[in-house]
Amino acid sequence: MKNLEMKNFIGRKYGSLTDEEKNFIETKITGTVVQENGMELKRRNGDCIIDFEDNISIDNGLNFIEPEEAISKMRWEVIAHYMEDKAREQVHHELAPCTDLEFLKRYLEVAENDLVIG
Repeated sequence: MKNLEMKNFIGRKYGSLTDEEKNFIETKITGTVVQENGMELKRRNGDCIIDFEDNISIDNGLNFIEPEEAISKMRWEVIAHYMEDKAREQVHHELAPCTDLEFLKRYLEVAENDLVIG
């Protein structure tokens, strides 16, 4: 097991962690899960440790919703327009052909930033 420290997880999405890192988070962190600004965060001693959700907002970052809801409320062409080019192209090469939902979920795992539309 590699030497893991809390600072390794600051700002990282849960979906990007290895199984070893996920186990570390689940067994070592005794904080609580809280809702803050539409994002679910694990907290310990008041510090944001990790963003547990792959986030998408269709109202300019005011609220973050699940990918399924975003697809039901927004045209796919609009969602795709706001994606980071590099991540969108990576997912296209990995998954296409696939459903819009499969694409969006994978995109949110690999993108560097949350997807904010509006």
